[in-house]
Amino acid sequence: MMGHVAKGGRGRRHGPSGTSPLFVRLPVEVAEAFDRFATGQGVTKRELIAGLLQEHLREHGCAPQGGPGERRRVTVEEEPPGPPVGRHSFRAYDPPPVLGPAQVAELLEVEENAVAALAEKGELPGRKISEQWRFSREAVLAWLGGDGPTEG
Repeated sequence: MMGHVAKGGRGRRHGPSGTSPLFVRLPVEVAEAFDRFATGQGVTKRELIAGLLQEHLREHGCAPQGGPGERRRVTVEEEPPGPPVGRHSFRAYDPPPVLGPAQVAELLEVEENAVAALAEKGELPGRKISEQWRFSREAVLAWLGGDGPTEG
């Protein structure tokens, strides 16, 4: 059964689902390519044609007034240098194995002169190299945990 046939002009009859048939003769090669494309995209030929026509009509200011359920595509473009919306990447922080007095002070949340004083007394594990103190991060954390030379 063929259903309702669309007639040109104002006396058009529509199908029960609010659709109207469209009959078009295409060259065989174009029709076959269209069929392959629709299948590859996983959409019906009707959906493709309807979408293309709506887009074309909108571009020329003749878009039909959409009812409920009309699908619209919205594109949001952001000017650089903003980050992409909805994405973020994190880089793993790999702390340095050797620390200076300022870094140890930050790690222990104390003043830098307190770090130097503890190191001079031999209470905080570290080495003096060319008049500058250097500390093993691992040894400082072990000392803080009570496994070091002196617990303070």
